[in-house]
Amino acid sequence: MRRRKVEVVWITNQSARRASLRKRRVGLLKKVEEFTTLCGIKACLVMYSPGEQEPMAWPSPDEVKELIRKFHFIPELERLKKMITMEMYMVEQFPRCTVTFRS
Repeated sequence: MRRRKVEVVWITNQSARRASLRKRRVGLLKKVEEFTTLCGIKACLVMYSPGEQEPMAWPSPDEVKELIRKFHFIPELERLKKMITMEMYMVEQFPRCTVTFRS
């Protein structure tokens, strides 16, 4: 059985929108936690919500600040070494195809 296509539309009902945000936030947090556990990496999540004063931070605000601080102390050359653009990815995956990207 095929999955049906979900149409992404603005939720007009305020309480339904808040409930959907809560459910999706829990799902996103679960995915990030699984990702860090299964891959053995350090990751953080910062989520801003219009109804809250402070942004939500996972695993904790102090750990998020520490992780971001460590990232900023890595030399720029090291940070850029492992980054890849969409164009670079496509050339690696499909070497015989010519792909042009426009911005």
